[in-house]
Amino acid sequence: MFETHRGQPHVIPRHAHDAYQVGVTTRDPGEYLCEGKTWLAAPGNIILFHPGQVHSSPKTSVRCRQAISRLLFIDPEKMRRAARMLAEGTDEYPTFDKLVIEDRAFIGSFLQMHASADADNFSLEQESRFISVLGALILRFGSLGRPCENVQCSGARIQAVLDYLEAHYAENISLEDLAGIAEVSPFHLNRVFAHKVGMPPHAFQTQRRIDRAKQLLLGGMSVIDAALETGFFDQSHFTRHFRRIVGVPPRSYVSLLSH
Repeated sequence: MFETHRGQPHVIPRHAHDAYQVGVTTRDPGEYLCEGKTWLAAPGNIILFHPGQVHSSPKTSVRCRQAISRLLFIDPEKMRRAARMLAEGTDEYPTFDKLVIEDRAFIGSFLQMHASADADNFSLEQESRFISVLGALILRFGSLGRPCENVQCSGARIQAVLDYLEAHYAENISLEDLAGIAEVSPFHLNRVFAHKVGMPPHAFQTQRRIDRAKQLLLGGMSVIDAALETGFFDQSHFTRHFRRIVGVPPRSYVSLLSH
């Protein structure tokens, strides 16, 4: 479950959650108390807590400022299932010795994932980003058994996924559907697909949508019709992705190639 809170930081009393809590802190100085220990998480770093772990933050910011905090609450059973897919012989809940994560690359991925969940994005993109972040969280910062390194996903299986995406590029496909085609877990498909193709499944699908939309636009179709024909939610959603990939908005693209 994703949460976004806006407002001035305030005192957080002692409490606990039934889920894992992972969030980018906006508090300054970012002092958290948990099980008799003080954890310092400067603004912009990630602070996480295990289910049932009592924590508090008794100090407010020294500055009066508005802030946006982005939180993710992960069901313990979902974490255990993820750990089982990622590590051999593991059926335990992941644990984290360090509650503060300062790794800028991971924090950036977390924020992109959170923003993707807030925005009008396809299910495949949201799932792909979530799976990638969850896998990195467990493997890089959690305590687990030996990672599964021997999972095979042949070129033929990846090609089957590519063929499916080509044939159904305009549909709201789930990562679970693609994992079933490849006969591996969503975690492994996301990783192996990106390694072999050069981009994750959601990026490949979006690229194919834009490629087809370009053909339709040059064939005289209107922007809104091209957007809906290729599976985008609306014209604004289409234009945002088109500009990001092509570099110019749809109408400018048609104008440039029509002269």
